[in-house]
Amino acid sequence: MRSPPLCVAVRARVRAAARHRCGYCQSAQRYVLGMLEIDHLMPKARGGTDEEANLWLACRMCNSFKRTQITARDPLYGRRVRLFNLWGSDSPTLASSFPVQTRKCLD
Repeated sequence: MRSPPLCVAVRARVRAAARHRCGYCQSAQRYVLGMLEIDHLMPKARGGTDEEANLWLACRMCNSFKRTQITARDPLYGRRVRLFNLWGSDSPTLASSFPVQTRKCLD
């Protein structure tokens, strides 16, 4: 069963928090064909939720490449690393360090 679409207010807050840039390649919205997509940092297929702390922006190319992956091989050092880490910390969960309060949608 599909979950309801994200409300406009949540989408706007995620876009503002990401400064209208892809969280992976850092491409700004003005340089990307099409709208940046709302991405689930922890994919729903792996138990992620629609909580605001689990959402970020991604360009279509990065989001398509990522799919349900959460780690990848670092090309410089050959070790597995998280695909997305806001501040480079080794925090076990991204949600605990994400600076956005979760709020209910009214629209």
